[in-house]
Amino acid sequence: MLVEDFLALDVRDLALAGVFRTSIGKPCSCSWNDADGVELVKINFYLEGAFESGLSLHITVGQVAEAGFLSQRIQLATLQRPYGGNKFLFLCSGKNGQSACDKRVRKLYLIEGRWLCRNCGNLTYQVRRQHDSRKDRLLRNPDLLTAALRSDDIRQRLLAIGAWTQALARLNRVRQ
Repeated sequence: MLVEDFLALDVRDLALAGVFRTSIGKPCSCSWNDADGVELVKINFYLEGAFESGLSLHITVGQVAEAGFLSQRIQLATLQRPYGGNKFLFLCSGKNGQSACDKRVRKLYLIEGRWLCRNCGNLTYQVRRQHDSRKDRLLRNPDLLTAALRSDDIRQRLLAIGAWTQALARLNRVRQ
C-alpha cells in the first residue's frame, strides 16, 4: 500500500495552525477535500493532559465508510528545543492498540479507521516502488552489465536493457 493513497495527519500542520497554543480541551477540527473541493473526511480533536505531565490528542473521525464515528487518543511526545520552545511528535499506538509501537513520528495515516505510522500501516512511497536498485548495481559494474546483456535469462537481459536505457536518459539530461 502506498503512502500517497491515505490521508495524513502532520504534527507540523497542527503546530502551524496554533493547536498547541490553544487551551487544553478546546475543540478544533480539520478536513480533507478532493480535487473538486468535496469534503472527504472531517476530524474533530482536542488536547488532553498537561504540558508538564504529557499531552495527548483525542481525535474523532466523522463517517468513515460504514464504520460511523471513530475515536482515538494519540499520545504526543514533547521535545525541548535547544534555543527555546517545544517540538511535538506523535507516538504511534501500534496496529492493534494493545502493543504500542511508540515510534515518534511527524505523520500518522488514516488506515482502516486508525491513525498509524507508516511502519505499522505497512506503507511505502510510490518512488520506492519505481526505483530498482538492481539497475544501479549493474550500472556501477560494467562487467555485470555486459554479462546480464549476454545472459540466456530473459529477465536478466530486460533488467540490463532497462539499466542501459536509464543510463542513456541520464546522459541526455546532463547534456541539455
